[in-house]
Amino acid sequence: MKCKILILLLGLSFLHPMIFGQKKLTFDDVYLRKAESLLNPLPDIQEWFDDLHYLEVREEKVLKVHARSGRRTLLFYPHHYGSLNRAGLKLSDLADHTRGYESCAFLKSGELFLFIERQDKLKKFLFPKGDKQNPRFSPNAHYLAFTVSGNLYVYDIRQERILALTRDGNGVILNGYASWVYYEEILGRDSEYRTFWWSPDSSRIAFMRFDQKPVPLFTITGLDGDYGYQEKQYYPKPGYPNPRVKIGVVEVRGNTSDWVGSNHERDGYLSFLEWGNQGQCVYFQWMNRNQNLLKIYRYDIVKKTRAVVYQERQKHWIEFLVPGDWQILSGSEIIIRSSKSGWYHLYHLNRNGKETQLTRGNWSVRTISWTDEKTGQIYFEASAKASSDVHLYRIDLKGQQLKQLTLGGGTHQVLPSTKGTYFLDTYSSVKISPRLELINKNAKILRKIAHRVTPELGTLNLAKVELFSITTDDDLNLPAVWYLPPDFNERHRYPVVLKVYGAPGSRIVRNTFDYRMKNYFLAQQGIIVMLVDHRGSGHFGKVYTDLMHRNLGTWELHDLIQTVKYLRRLPFIDAEKIGIWGSSYGGYVAALALCKAPDFFSHGIADSSVIDWKLYDSVYTERYMDQPEQNPDGYRESSVLSHVSGYRGGLRITHGSMDDNVHLQHTFQFIKAVLKTGKAIELMIYPGERHGYKFEMGIADNRAALNFWLKHFLGKEVL
Repeated sequence: MKCKILILLLGLSFLHPMIFGQKKLTFDDVYLRKAESLLNPLPDIQEWFDDLHYLEVREEKVLKVHARSGRRTLLFYPHHYGSLNRAGLKLSDLADHTRGYESCAFLKSGELFLFIERQDKLKKFLFPKGDKQNPRFSPNAHYLAFTVSGNLYVYDIRQERILALTRDGNGVILNGYASWVYYEEILGRDSEYRTFWWSPDSSRIAFMRFDQKPVPLFTITGLDGDYGYQEKQYYPKPGYPNPRVKIGVVEVRGNTSDWVGSNHERDGYLSFLEWGNQGQCVYFQWMNRNQNLLKIYRYDIVKKTRAVVYQERQKHWIEFLVPGDWQILSGSEIIIRSSKSGWYHLYHLNRNGKETQLTRGNWSVRTISWTDEKTGQIYFEASAKASSDVHLYRIDLKGQQLKQLTLGGGTHQVLPSTKGTYFLDTYSSVKISPRLELINKNAKILRKIAHRVTPELGTLNLAKVELFSITTDDDLNLPAVWYLPPDFNERHRYPVVLKVYGAPGSRIVRNTFDYRMKNYFLAQQGIIVMLVDHRGSGHFGKVYTDLMHRNLGTWELHDLIQTVKYLRRLPFIDAEKIGIWGSSYGGYVAALALCKAPDFFSHGIADSSVIDWKLYDSVYTERYMDQPEQNPDGYRESSVLSHVSGYRGGLRITHGSMDDNVHLQHTFQFIKAVLKTGKAIELMIYPGERHGYKFEMGIADNRAALNFWLKHFLGKEVL
């Protein structure tokens, strides 16, 4: 076993240039956020106002900032308006706004308010009854669309009247509002369940309609009050029916729906993509239930015709295109990010459907940032030289003149101005705390806007951080990063905690700064904190991620065992105290490790864990495992329950009692199986919590987890 250290172990070259102090972090610093003064906040930039100005929120004020000079002018301040003050509305209640904040939509406790700035006028929507959701202004600012109780409504601002665009919505039928599994696995959490989109000319709305009748209900129990209560959740599990979905286009004035796509005829999935050709057509996606065939359709609103403009089939699985994976250009040309070559690369489809691969190599494009049609250049973020780094690149529409624009090691995330003249570049590395700069198309730094570093940071005696790789027995280099105790001494023996996630295509090893300082804090106690990504992670392309098809848990554990074997060769590692810690998918990996590989892991923490893939949702699970009847051996082998006989003890497992993502059912079935073996296990249920623990519950969980490691690895007093 070899180790390729990128930074010398004991040399000062890997130290953060400011970290030479003796002060230590406290629990309150890290987990009660009292250490925020140690790092300056970066500006809260919401969006670009135009090609020259961006919008920044500061002290409840929206400021328009001239990008080059930094000159600020006040654009919107709720406290200036009597109607907003009387209603107690703040900027945090703002749900949507027109470009210049002339009109604003506020949501508070399910109530919708429309504010007209020039009149200091506030309208509260009392009808229709029910919680209002996702208000969105039309592009021309004449209408405000929103959903209530499964129906889609539009408010005509000039005529001051509400128009009901759908009428069949209820708790089962949802119009413009996503069913849970689509929100979680297809549309993404950033969607906030919204499934309606205005046409560019403000005359129509495309929306998704969900019929959940075929989907079995799962019961979630709340235990507050004298008798408690129950929530019924439409939750399709592997092999069970999914929602029936249609995509419709409705005219705002005519109030007639044109159904452009449906998954009723074939058991598959639908997702909206984009309006095209100035609102004369819509693009949407269809995928089969096996999730290995993707089609993009273009529907002509005028001709009422539908055509396939792109089709992709892979041997194992495909993922839906999300923003950042595609751009529709003028003339119906499309840029698509696809993994069909084995790595994520860019493809150009001209108006005749001819396809050209633009980027190539054993590296992946992360997201499309901007396309300049005038110059024929595409700007995108990618990890071309180091998989733990992300940089901004440029290439032309012929697939030539590839150029890396941002420099130095680290992770860059850019936000282009409306015409792509400028980019806001937020970046950091393990040695550089986050900073924000304004750059141009050639990545020339035009203005250094902010840097999180402070003089106080230099007073801390922080952990030493190293990026390196671990070479497996079959010569694959696994990316890794570890945090060594500040007083690290290679003659001492240290316990190790491996933090894990492990989902297909994910990455936890990144060349970025741990600004929350949780890893620094645990290392400060005298424990080496280590993160490592396996071969099915996002570092090795789809060609390696495909290895996980039909056998989740296999390669994750294989490469973690390779990591432990490497650690045991180091003289400063306590081989008897190697722990593993993860949440959600990471909790699955941690629980599996304690059951299936107890010779390598002495202790573990598993939070909100998947235990048996038959109990998780259909879309995510079947993407990787197929349906249970198609892959019974794979489901059996991947289940933690199948390996409980190997469990020897040393696991802390936690769960929120009302988790609607990974149900408490997982942990209860696991605990029951463990108790039958006579082994000990530490269990904590957080009352009323969902998928992850917030506020007081989150603080309590962090304290208990840290004390778990201190007790078992160092024999220390609890925090």
